[in-house]
Parts: sequence; C-alpha cells; structure tokens
Amino acid sequence: KGQRADIYPRFYLPLKLGRYFTFEPVVSLRETIYHTSDFKDINGNADDFRTREMFDIDATLSTKIIKTFDLKRSFADMAKHEIIPQLTYGYTPHVSQETLPSFDSIDRISEENLITWSLTNNFITKKMVLTPNGERPVYRDLAYVKLSQSFDIRKERDGESRPFSDILLETELRPSDYFSLDADISWDPYDTHFKKLNIGNTIKDRRGDQLRTEYRYTSSLSESFFTRLDIKLTDRLSGYYSIEQNLDEERTVETQAGLSYQKACWHFDLFFEESRGENSITFLINLVGIGEFGTK
Repeated sequence: KGQRADIYPRFYLPLKLGRYFTFEPVVSLRETIYHTSDFKDINGNADDFRTREMFDIDATLSTKIIKTFDLKRSFADMAKHEIIPQLTYGYTPHVSQETLPSFDSIDRISEENLITWSLTNNFITKKMVLTPNGERPVYRDLAYVKLSQSFDIRKERDGESRPFSDILLETELRPSDYFSLDADISWDPYDTHFKKLNIGNTIKDRRGDQLRTEYRYTSSLSESFFTRLDIKLTDRLSGYYSIEQNLDEERTVETQAGLSYQKACWHFDLFFEESRGENSITFLINLVGIGEFGTK
C-alpha cells in the first residue's frame, strides 16, 4: 500500500534542417516520490518516504515524402500517402531502483542507449461532404504501417553478440469511424523466427462506447485473449471493465474495473485490479505533459 507522485516534464525544440529534414531534441526530467506503509526493501530498510531522480534524452531526425492520388470513389475523392523515414537516439542512464516499491512498470525503468531506425507509411483519405453550410472536407486516417528496429550501443560496447533488437511491424486499418483492426509483430533477426504477435480490433458507436478484443502471443511464454469494454457515462466520465485470459493454462491473468474522467489537460482513473492472486485499488491523476500522482 502506498502513494506515488511521478513528475515527468519534457522539453522539446523542433528544428528545420534545410527544406527536407526535421530535427527534434527532447530533454526529460523525472522526480518520483513514494510514501508507503509496511514496505521493506531488500536491505531491510522500512523508510516510509523515498525518492528517485532520473533524466532521459532523445533526438530524432526525420523527413517526409508525400504523394497524392485522385480516387473519385464513393468512399473518398482523394488519398494521400506519407512515407516518413526516421532515426532516433535515446539515452537513459542507469539508476539503482531495487530499494523502491514496485506498483507498475514506471517504478523499474531500465538503462537505455539506443539508436532506432523506423519507416512509417500513413494513408489518409479526403472526401467532400455536403452540409447545410455547403461542402466541407472530411479526412480519415485510413491505414498506418510502421517498421522499426533498435541498435543497443551498451550491448555493443560490452561485447554482447546480439546488439540488434527484434524487427517490429506495427499496423492499423481504420475503414470506418466505428471499426478498426490493428496488429504488431516482432521478428528475431538472429533466431529468424517470430517472437511476438498481437492482433486486435476495436468497435465503437456514436456515443463513444467501445469494445476492444485482442489476441496476444509471445513465443515460449504466453498465449492469451484480452477483452475491454468502455461505456460512456457522460461527456467526460466513462466506466470500463477488462479481462485477460491465459489460453494455455485456462486461467485469468488480470481483471480490471474502473472509472475514468477526462479533461483537456488532465484526467483521473480509479480502478480495481486483480492479478496473480492479489487485489488492489488504484487512484491516479495525470497532468498532461507533467506527470501523474496516485495511490494504490
């Protein structure tokens, strides 16, 4: 049991390099504050108050190639194809975190020294629709395909034999405003086989309710099916329920039920979670661009 405040401001400086390239350095500072009860670390220390200070640096170089097409079809008048090659450097120094509580992945952030390449394809359609005020364009992000891979500088310096990450393919298809399909697949370039496969779909209605289902597979580790239902209670407030079932062992991996309140610059979540035989209630406030505060 305890409370956590995670303050994580990020500072951007987008720059144009000539006519074709964009360079965006990012510096992020992180202060995480914990207040716990009945917690002892690996050294037997039972202090109620603990802190963690971190920073990370990113720098991205990218360009964009655009081609437009006249379709003149019932679903779209025009289409735009964007190709975005991108190179990113990310650095997070090592910070000892073994003596900190562990509520979720935020409490165990790994050291990072990566160069990542990616190639993104965006397909966007445009259709003119007639309204009482005349014609207006309606745009839809029809499809998205991204291919990426990272090179770990730290592993290369340490003489490890596999500095390259899996090759990751991410894709999403949105044929309508109310239905989408997505998938992400990772392929191991050393063992030459697929290591991860996630395939999902989302169905929405005009109110904002949505149903999400997803098949999740990780080689030699797990195979599960995830379902989440979101119900719009008001313009700002929604309720949700999710469950993940392990298909191999026929058991429930995790169950969540909660409420979410959304505003333009902040939102809060209150949810109950059952996972690995443990029950918890979590309250989180997220300030967009700054960080989050919560108790569990």
